[in-house]
Amino acid sequence: MQSTQQSTCFSEVGYDPDWAVLVVRFRDSGSVYTYSDFPQDQWDTFIAADSLGSWYNTYIKGQYDCEKIS
Repeated sequence: MQSTQQSTCFSEVGYDPDWAVLVVRFRDSGSVYTYSDFPQDQWDTFIAADSLGSWYNTYIKGQYDCEKIS
């Protein structure tokens, strides 16, 4: 996981390329979600986005299987 101090949506995000899993921790709630079958190229684009929250809402939310883990 890496800190995202500039993001107002997430406090941390991470990616496991071996399992193709995205992990995000929401800043406001502290909730952690995993997103399965998340491609490496999507991670590269997501982490480089000007707004992680906007990119998440457009390209991730509702598009991948997710699980709340905490």
